[in-house]
Amino acid sequence: MTYFQVRYIVMVLFVCLSGQVAIAQVSASAALERNNLLIGDQVNLKLRAVPAQGEAIKDVDISDLEELEYIEVLEVGEWDTLQGDNGFLLEKNITITSFDSGYYHIPQLAIQYEQNGQLKESYTPQLAFGVSTLPPSDSIELAPIKEIIAEPFALEDLIPIVGTILILGLLSLLVYYFWKRRNQEEAVVEEVPEVKRPAHEIALERLHALKQKELWQKGEVKPYHTELTYIVREYLENRYEIQALESTTDEILRDLDDLGFDPSWRNKLREMLQAADLVKFAKAEPPADFHDRMWAYAEEFVQATKQEAVAEQPAEDA
Repeated sequence: MTYFQVRYIVMVLFVCLSGQVAIAQVSASAALERNNLLIGDQVNLKLRAVPAQGEAIKDVDISDLEELEYIEVLEVGEWDTLQGDNGFLLEKNITITSFDSGYYHIPQLAIQYEQNGQLKESYTPQLAFGVSTLPPSDSIELAPIKEIIAEPFALEDLIPIVGTILILGLLSLLVYYFWKRRNQEEAVVEEVPEVKRPAHEIALERLHALKQKELWQKGEVKPYHTELTYIVREYLENRYEIQALESTTDEILRDLDDLGFDPSWRNKLREMLQAADLVKFAKAEPPADFHDRMWAYAEEFVQATKQEAVAEQPAEDA
């Protein structure tokens, strides 16, 4: 074999191998619809992949794009099959936006494809774009101030004013109505005579409630006499208007003497109060009939000294 034949064979093999490599590689590209954006604008990032024979496009890895703080991914479309100049190609739209002004870049994105049962990647180029707060303009002159256009008067303009006046008038009438009604109710209440409940009714009611408890029959002697003397002292305070609840027996008798108290009940009252004090404080143990006798003294005392209720008449107009 001559030198020229060997050289020819080598050249043919090189061309064939180069063609196979070119065919085997997926072509990946990316482009933005526009490179200058306003804050909040949405723009499509178009990804294209041209697969070779026997290759299947799987997906695109956008994790690097989603991690960028200045870019927000709004929507990721599906792969669309398009007819290209040299066969078919795949295209995917990714809608993005940005809320920070400045100049930024979109990193390379890995398009994943399968070839001969192996998963491989082809990368798109890096892109740059700018985000501004105002639309770009070649002129920096301020626009002239326009005159205010006066709106012609219409009857509809009176509706808020008339409505406000009517609401205020209605509120005033309601306030006056409730104020007058309240004053009338207070006047009626003031005319009703106040009837004070007689002291003996309260005392007799509580004496009978105490008797129904049967405290001393249950062995609760001290609580029984404590409540009994409290009822009597409260009756004296309400009936004769003296400080009976906070006074000693001698002080109570002295105050009653100053009021002209009936002497026939003085000794019985003293006996009743002092005997109850002995049971409460000296732990005395009186006979069984003593308890009923003290209760009977209390009821008889209240009945003998009771005073009927007197209604307070309203003052007559002069």
